[in-house]
Amino acid sequence: MTTNDSIFRAVGLNKQYNQHYILNDVSVDLTQGEILGIWGVNASAKTTLIKVLSGIVSVDTGIFYIENVPYSSISCQKGTFLGISAILGDEQLAFNMSAGDNIYLGSFQPKAFYTPWYHQKALEKEANKHLQHYQCSIDLNAKLQTLTVAERYIILIMRAVVRSAKVLLIDDCLSEMDRKEQQEFIRLLKQLSSEGFAILIASQNIIQLTQVCDSIQIIQDGYLSPKYHTKDENTYLTDVMKNRVLFPKMHLTKGDIIYQCSQLSYGNALKNISLEIHEGEIIGIIGASGSGKSTLAKVIAGHLHNTSGTTRINHRTVKIRNKSDARRHGIALISNTVDNNNLVPDMNLSDNILLGNYRQSSHRFLPFVISSTKETLISINLQDNLEMELSKSEQVKHLSNGTQKKIAFSRSIMSGAQLLLLDEPSVSIDNIGKVQIYNIINNLLLSKKAIILFSSNVLEVINMCERILILKDGEIVDEIISQETTADDLYKMIYTVN
Repeated sequence: MTTNDSIFRAVGLNKQYNQHYILNDVSVDLTQGEILGIWGVNASAKTTLIKVLSGIVSVDTGIFYIENVPYSSISCQKGTFLGISAILGDEQLAFNMSAGDNIYLGSFQPKAFYTPWYHQKALEKEANKHLQHYQCSIDLNAKLQTLTVAERYIILIMRAVVRSAKVLLIDDCLSEMDRKEQQEFIRLLKQLSSEGFAILIASQNIIQLTQVCDSIQIIQDGYLSPKYHTKDENTYLTDVMKNRVLFPKMHLTKGDIIYQCSQLSYGNALKNISLEIHEGEIIGIIGASGSGKSTLAKVIAGHLHNTSGTTRINHRTVKIRNKSDARRHGIALISNTVDNNNLVPDMNLSDNILLGNYRQSSHRFLPFVISSTKETLISINLQDNLEMELSKSEQVKHLSNGTQKKIAFSRSIMSGAQLLLLDEPSVSIDNIGKVQIYNIINNLLLSKKAIILFSSNVLEVINMCERILILKDGEIVDEIISQETTADDLYKMIYTVN
């Protein structure tokens, strides 16, 4: 039940972190009974947008209209009072309390003459009334650990309902549910919509959004597209696939096999992974959130010890039990965060690169002394190959995400790594920074390095990789040649539920 009555509107929202625009002149308009989908790849600021709209995170500039009343800013408390409720997941739940207590957490005010027993009974009666109305069956006395993902999200929605919410802002949740849970949750959202709730749901699964939403907006590089109505002829999906970044892909002749793994497993998270990669080759591993991409990268890099399977480096069987083993055999993982790349925020750029690579940069006769000549050569190499000036004084924490990624690349190059594992390399980087990263990748391939690109960005893997492996529930379910597929087809292969 959608109407033309705007119930919640935000205009010209801007949010910066470290001089990087996370949200750039973003506008959202929710009408009564509308279900609006926000689609974006991993780390495209979907969660930030929800937190800004609900007042959890302050906005730099912008204005909010709630039932056409303007507000220059809203806090979390004011947003709740005005009927705006963010549904973010487990972080909002108290796992030491029952399901019923979680529904009324922070909102139930018993009368002075209520006894604790009467208070509990009144709570259960009210909660059961709402659950029955929305045809949801949940044991109110159950501990949250025993509930499914869908049931935990339903508890958060019931909490919003008892707080008289009018607007529900739901962060990516459908991808965590199985098919039956998804269908039940979608039914609930449509019932809420029919009763006049305005709903915004963010997800990186555009196929699921088309099943539940009246309209969809695309968030990318800090910008939000106009609305696309899902009844239209998939024009929104075509726009999603537009190539907004120049991908400077090079086509090189593959060399000998560098890395092979066979039947690699890690508990229930990874099952019988087998792959191989050659010198000068880049392959992509893509999957939805929770498919096991990051786990696989950590197992290959020795951050996690596989429970079964074999590994061969340059045709020799080796054991990768930890990060030291991986480094010794020429494997390096470049993650998508400063912490996971073991960068030290308070150290300068040069020291971070040299950290862990002192053997390559130390004086010939004084191994505990850094050679100024070698340090100068490192500086020249960085300027020539990584398009980066070496600063003696500037701390890493003041540098952009793109520059921090380049530092991680530099350290891996210095360590002599032959196989580089790139986990979401272009996340939270502007378009110029992305092209620079892609150029670095090409230079590495020219020097006969091998690269495995772990990404949730379909355009990135199609345009930069030779082969693409699709990961679902910890298993490789398909391998395709990038030139033989389209972005539309690849999205459907990744996100369609079997």
